[in-house]
Amino acid sequence: MEKFKSIIYNVTFKSDELHNSFKQNTQYNQVKSKLINDIGPKLDYLDKNGILFLYGNPLILSPIVDSISKQLDMDFRYWIAIDSGINTSNKSYLSKSHIACVMFTKKQASKFDVDTDSVRTPRYSCLSCGRNTKDWGGKKHLINKKGAAISDVWKDYYKIIDQTIDPQIPDLKLLKVDPKENLIRNSQGLPKIILERLIKLSKSQNNYLLVDFPYFKDIFRSNNNDEYFAQRLFSDFDEDDVKDMKNKVFHANSINLMKKLVKKYPDGLFDLIFADPPYNLDKKYDQYNDESPDEEYLNWSKEWLKLSIKLLKPNGHFFVLNIPKWGYQYANYLSQFSYLSDWIVWDSLSIPKGKIMPAHYSLLHFTKKPLESTDVSTKLIEPSGFYCSKIFCKKKRESNSIKVPISNIWSDIHRIKHRRDRDAHPCQLPDRLMQRIIEIYTNPDDLVFDPFNGVGTTAYNAMLLHRNFITSDLSKEYVKITNDKLNQIKENGYIKKESTKITKSNVTKRAKNT
Repeated sequence: MEKFKSIIYNVTFKSDELHNSFKQNTQYNQVKSKLINDIGPKLDYLDKNGILFLYGNPLILSPIVDSISKQLDMDFRYWIAIDSGINTSNKSYLSKSHIACVMFTKKQASKFDVDTDSVRTPRYSCLSCGRNTKDWGGKKHLINKKGAAISDVWKDYYKIIDQTIDPQIPDLKLLKVDPKENLIRNSQGLPKIILERLIKLSKSQNNYLLVDFPYFKDIFRSNNNDEYFAQRLFSDFDEDDVKDMKNKVFHANSINLMKKLVKKYPDGLFDLIFADPPYNLDKKYDQYNDESPDEEYLNWSKEWLKLSIKLLKPNGHFFVLNIPKWGYQYANYLSQFSYLSDWIVWDSLSIPKGKIMPAHYSLLHFTKKPLESTDVSTKLIEPSGFYCSKIFCKKKRESNSIKVPISNIWSDIHRIKHRRDRDAHPCQLPDRLMQRIIEIYTNPDDLVFDPFNGVGTTAYNAMLLHRNFITSDLSKEYVKITNDKLNQIKENGYIKKESTKITKSNVTKRAKNT
């Protein structure tokens, strides 16, 4: 019997549900079990090297990914973030445009076969200068004229208004688009253009199975009788009691420090907690072994994740950054006793290599209670991918470029590229990432905590933005680097950038999501 090359599940949802906070409850778990039981028998009809796709709301899919991996013996391959252009910004902090398409293969698969030669993303004409929006550092005659290599962030579903030729590269076709007209914004169910790409990518042609699963309803309702730990009323603490800790970087084991803080402040202490832990990728940290068995790493993570939720004020925000491989497991664990309010996609603009390039990081947002309607960030940004990054063009278009509300797919913040912006740390975050989180989710004088201080990105940006902070790190060297920066800000109002050589990792970009 001929088997399917792909099975595609459309886990249907309503677009207005994307802004809701999510917590697992009895009803959700019953429907999740129903979905797993529905998928299981169908996998007998999936080719040994076939692909299983799940399309739907990222908040409700994250615990399902963990169940499919463990119960159905499937390998998680990619979390594809699709920019839907759906705008729910009147009900939340950000416009929610992220829709997930999760890719699995069987554990006994002998190969992972996808068509990334013909499935490529178009090249766009800068809305200001007309040049290719993606910088091309290689020789011009070597650029692939079929389009750019595909990554795990799909944001090319916008209305095409014209076509032109790159002024510097002969015969390179560029598309002009309207960044305010997303083609899948009002789609019901799985959009046809997404389905077509999944079929083509998996080489399925007519050999695929499409399944609609419409049974997730009213799962965002809070189940107050199913609390993992009690939510007590918050009682203000004496400011004098905590003032000696404010704006300090502690040389400490973060878990030990957090346990002490929970004992002293059981009702919560922080307005914002941000965690960027080691990713278990064998990076060369100063005082941490970043290579553990997966189960050991996850158990360690669960300890500080739970402590982080406990240390939040009732209206506080907890953000944790990691690769999708760990992101969905964090979401599955924490959504059992707190609310998953958003899965923000930091599209860090890596250069695609190999098959599908794992180019994004998951920035998960948790709260102690459902996120209520609130003041929306009025921050407007240029739609990334439709303007180039050339300096002369940026200066020219400063006052007349199109601006759109910031969504939960962040493609306008690059990773640190130049040595002058780096310290001796393998995973330093760009200032703009921390500035955006702090500006949107806190107010002046709020208290911010980072249990993995690193070289102080959270601490000094909190100081620059007039927030208070407490951070900790295992490394005396990293604490020293941070304190040097904080002293520079106190004395000069800014940090002097110096070029620093970093230690390279043995892990390739391609390997980080496998």
